[in-house]
Parts: sequence; structure tokens; C-alpha cells
Amino acid sequence: MKHVIWTDKNGWKHHSLVENDSDRPELGLPCDPPPVEALDWEEIKKEINNLLVDKGLYSLKDIYGENSGILSVAGSVINKKLLALYKRQEVEK
Repeated sequence: MKHVIWTDKNGWKHHSLVENDSDRPELGLPCDPPPVEALDWEEIKKEINNLLVDKGLYSLKDIYGENSGILSVAGSVINKKLLALYKRQEVEK
């Protein structure tokens, strides 16, 4: 068996385990990360909005201010949701 990274017709990358001589990675054993489609994007947008308000980041001037934390806002929300997605995948195995 060998690991193969391939891209489907819609542009999504996948990781599969295939027999050494297989030229059809889509038929191999899928080893993909959890599907990001399962993320609740409406909830993520709401959480990001609420954190921006909590941090007082209302304008371009605010985000360029010292210690605005703009990067940590989106990152913290996305990281939390992705971690939950990976944990849910692990439980379902």
C-alpha cells in the first residue's frame, strides 16, 4: 500500500491508501481529514462577529491599532471548530 494525494474533478484534494499498482486513487482507502462541509459556517460567522465587537474592532483603523488581535479572532474560532470536527471523526471510527 502507498499513500497518494490526488485532486478530484471539483478541485478538492484527497489522501488515499492504494495498492502499489493502482492508477485509481479514488477507489483506495480514504484517509482524508474530516469534511469541512460539516462546519457550521453561519455559527462561525456569528462567533467571529461577536469577537470583533468584544475586541472593539469596528474599523480599519481599529484593526491596524497596536495589539488589535485581528488574526487571533478568526483563528481562535476556526481552530476550535476544526478541533471539534477532528474529535467527532475520531469518536465515529
